Amino acid sequence: AEDSVPPMRPGIPGQDYTIEFNATDPGYAELLENTTTISAGSLSTTWQIQPVNTSNTFLICKTRNNADSAETPNVFSATCRLLNQTHVIAERYNSASAITMSFDVVHAKNIKVQNGTIALTAGEKSSDYNLVNPVDLSKSFIMFSQRLNSVSSLNTDRLYFTGTFANSTHITFTRSSFGSSATISWYIVEFIDSTTVQTNQTSAWNLNTGGNIINQSL
Repeated sequence: AEDSVPPMRPGIPGQDYTIEFNATDPGYAELLENTTTISAGSLSTTWQIQPVNTSNTFLICKTRNNADSAETPNVFSATCRLLNQTHVIAERYNSASAITMSFDVVHAKNIKVQNGTIALTAGEKSSDYNLVNPVDLSKSFIMFSQRLNSVSSLNTDRLYFTGTFANSTHITFTRSSFGSSATISWYIVEFIDSTTVQTNQTSAWNLNTGGNIINQSL
């Protein structure tokens, strides 16, 4: 069953991220926030949203397990993607327990978006994709969600990926180990105004006593 349709609203708040558009036009950037449960016994859930233009809309998604029985990656990990202009779908590999998913639908007039889905076999550590349209790397970033087909909580490291630009037409997703199949739903977001993007990759280590620090003047 579909949830009721919440309204889009201006502004883009976040908990672990912050994106702010400064514009006088109230329709310049809009956000739809929602939280729902993927019930035990369900591999997917579909939500209805206010109509959006999929060419300038992307998703930010998070999941959490609701019980000890949902600790295996194939239960608690889920991908979400725009099914069409009015629906979002979340999908996972195992329906043994319920999980909670939150998602933000971000729609803005100063971006253009490419999206897709990549399936990795158990033997693949990384996967590449050639973009249909080249992007300006100084104005683009990658957003994605991922799910893993593994019944062991010891294999969680196979779930987490980095997404990087190899060049203006090529993206790569890489994980630290393999052995389980996985699926990634991705969005390439490119600003079409004067907004620019800084990107990098670093390692975090021994977070209790110290680690790498990123300090870049903007």
